[in-house]
Amino acid sequence: MSSIRQVIVLSKLEDIPFNNALWRSILKRTAYQLSDELKINVEVMSPFGFEVLNNKNLLSKNLRKFYAYLGIKAIPKEIGNFEMISSLYGEMLLSNLKKNHSSFYNSIIIKVYQENFIHLRSADYISSDKDKLIDIQTRLVGDSIYQDYANYIICCVSAIHKDQDEPAMFSTNVRHRVRTMQLYIMVENIFGHLIDEMSTDEKTLYHCVFSKIDNSLGIFKDNALLQVQANALDIEIMLRLIKPRVSEIVTRLKQGNDLILIESDSYHVPGKLSIELSRKHYQLAVSFITRTYIEFE
Repeated sequence: MSSIRQVIVLSKLEDIPFNNALWRSILKRTAYQLSDELKINVEVMSPFGFEVLNNKNLLSKNLRKFYAYLGIKAIPKEIGNFEMISSLYGEMLLSNLKKNHSSFYNSIIIKVYQENFIHLRSADYISSDKDKLIDIQTRLVGDSIYQDYANYIICCVSAIHKDQDEPAMFSTNVRHRVRTMQLYIMVENIFGHLIDEMSTDEKTLYHCVFSKIDNSLGIFKDNALLQVQANALDIEIMLRLIKPRVSEIVTRLKQGNDLILIESDSYHVPGKLSIELSRKHYQLAVSFITRTYIEFE
């Protein structure tokens, strides 16, 4: 018993590599707490997105953006909207972090409840590379939050292909440009095996994508850093790598007789997405996304 207690005491969110199992357990305990208060079942998952790469070394990087996606079946009448639920959860989470993980708590400079950005430092605060952002999003889900998240990632294939949702702002908005590249990396690792292997030039551009993933929080604080036009390399990555590869994936996903239409509300921006694909490809993708998330601890 003493050895178990010692492990719990020594486990910290500041551990390197990042203690992902502990982070998830904190989020789940907070979800149980909110479930008891609201008398509904609240699910939670916290993907970084890179789980599908199955590269645990990424947990040793300087992680700064932490997302918690809440899944509920219905909105309690006394609550009224998603932002209230996200706010309730967020304040419970911050209280737990302040009590038990003060160093992590003190590094949080921005909290996001649905689309409401709340800055926790003064306007003249000079950002540190240890600063963190906590983003809470509440979703109405059918089966589970895992299925809802998988549906969204799958529908992002269509979003990239059609320049919808965040990809629509690829050229003018740094945050959406980074998100588009992150989503493309996920799409490539989920569906890339269905199409031809990358050419040498495509592989070079693919490696460039990773260098474009900006992990800083400056774009959340300074609008001048956010509204920056895509440069020549950004455009080349989109036109010579992302667009052609995603177009091929869309074509391959539609092959077969048993086609189904998958729909999803967008994450982080208002909107609805959809994609038509074979039932087999859909089921395999949901299984892969869910399994890689659950096993990534």
